[in-house]
Amino acid sequence: MDAKTRELATVSYLHYRRGLSQTEIAKRLGKSNMTVSRLLREARERGVVQFRLTVPCPSDPVVESRLKARFDSLDDVIAVDETLLGADNIKRVLGQVAADYLPFFLEDGMHLGVGGGETVAHLVDTFDDSIGLSDITVVQLTGVTGQVAKLGNETLTTQRLSEKLNARGFFCPIPSPFDRNLLGENDQVLAQFGVEATERWNCIDVGVTGIGTSQPRLSPSREGYLSAQQLESLNAQGAVGDILLHFFGVNGEVVDRDFDATVTAISWEQLQRVKTVIAIAGGQDKIESILGALRSGVINVLITDRSTAHCILERLEREDKEHSS
Repeated sequence: MDAKTRELATVSYLHYRRGLSQTEIAKRLGKSNMTVSRLLREARERGVVQFRLTVPCPSDPVVESRLKARFDSLDDVIAVDETLLGADNIKRVLGQVAADYLPFFLEDGMHLGVGGGETVAHLVDTFDDSIGLSDITVVQLTGVTGQVAKLGNETLTTQRLSEKLNARGFFCPIPSPFDRNLLGENDQVLAQFGVEATERWNCIDVGVTGIGTSQPRLSPSREGYLSAQQLESLNAQGAVGDILLHFFGVNGEVVDRDFDATVTAISWEQLQRVKTVIAIAGGQDKIESILGALRSGVINVLITDRSTAHCILERLEREDKEHSS
């Protein structure tokens, strides 16, 4: 995609898919209203925009705007209206929406970091392999686990996305701490892998991740990464969820620094330095997890469902009233 077509696509997406007015787009992109109007007309004339009676991503711009206004670190929110889609698998729907959204953040020569989980796996399954970028490096953001066949395995997800982007894939073949306890260690080999992974993680331009819950039992996506006893200990310390195995409380703070130091993944500090972190998560069981993740300041883009976003807003408003009284 040449620069001009990319500009037309960006303006069209913001107007027709995100519901922004021409004035809002002009302010966001630093252009005049007249320029935005001209670009939209040119997009229609060149076929960049084609009208069809389909609604692939119905969302709620009011809820999105309200939630974005509550967190300084948020650049964008997509709150998918799952009731209009009639979807019974919110993870699949959110993955599909994220697959449409991600290309607007990608550029030639970029390092794209990828986490694991079912929602990210659905993103990769849906991702269009014809976007035409070059010299992309896709980087696995966590270590491996013995549970290689599970949906959302980080290595498989990184490999599939690398193939779709015709990109270099950089994998992280360092066992998780839980697996190392089972399999033993070769300190010299692991140390070299650790140096190479850390160098790659320092170069991430855009990161894509899910948000995990801190339920009292291990979910399939966490098996092999930590033990049930470790999860119980984290819960006792107030953990409400995790991003890339970094467990945090409802106010966004890392709950156990000693455990966090053992995590085989991009570090919390490295994650905070990534320019754009896109988090994909939804469902009523993730309200506290998403709220804690938003308060951490790590997330720049949130893709969730409307009901979950609305519940988070209601909780924030209740807390405001409690504090004011």
